[in-house]
Amino acid sequence: MKNFSLGMKVVLILLGIVIFGFMLKTCGIAEKHVTNSMENAVISYDEYQNIYQTCIQLNNDLGVIKSTPETDPQFLQFSKSQRLNTIKQNLNRWISEYNAKSKHIDKKYWKSSDLPYELYPNQFSNY
Repeated sequence: MKNFSLGMKVVLILLGIVIFGFMLKTCGIAEKHVTNSMENAVISYDEYQNIYQTCIQLNNDLGVIKSTPETDPQFLQFSKSQRLNTIKQNLNRWISEYNAKSKHIDKKYWKSSDLPYELYPNQFSNY
């Protein structure tokens, strides 16, 4: 009977060590996941801010181009309408990227509440 209880103690101790080791490994994975999630949150937050600021800058560029006369020397190589179309296409691309990222389940929660959920071209006054 003593041999049986001694064998049982050894098995229980080994089982406890295995469970303890598994818990440590699992906690390490969880810790790494939390760290990665926080890094991704900061990157996503900055990314939304950068895209939105890029859209604002493109809108300002549209306003400058619209107010510039056709005879300006900057339009010698590319016409005013070509420049306007290029900037509008660029703005549309950034708007599409912003909206696509905004609809991702895992990223939309890492956006500032000051930013809109989606962007539309008519939100920009010079479009």
